[in-house]
Amino acid sequence: MVRLKGAEVVHHLHRQLELGGVVDEYLADQIVIFMALATAGVDGRFIKDGTRSRTPRRCEILVGEISSHTLTAMKVAEDMLGNVCFSTKACENGGNMMICEQITQESHISVNGET
Repeated sequence: MVRLKGAEVVHHLHRQLELGGVVDEYLADQIVIFMALATAGVDGRFIKDGTRSRTPRRCEILVGEISSHTLTAMKVAEDMLGNVCFSTKACENGGNMMICEQITQESHISVNGET
């Protein structure tokens, strides 16, 4: 029984990695919060060489499959932090890209100046 379960786990991980993911669907939902925190920043700006940049932050990671747990974690992180936006993008090999982008004040202002 233990060998069968072990073989099942290895097969599942191998399938995830074949899709191009660097993490499986179970780890993907665990790293969402770290992607969100890295993207959100402390003061919303990236500091490089002592100067502040207005370039919005962005995190990406390749995953095999995206679970409902991962989608829920993305939504919760967006709601809690308020300045990040998650999206997913299908890759040619069948895997997926999880993307977390920083929402800046400038991105909330429309062409006519209304928010």
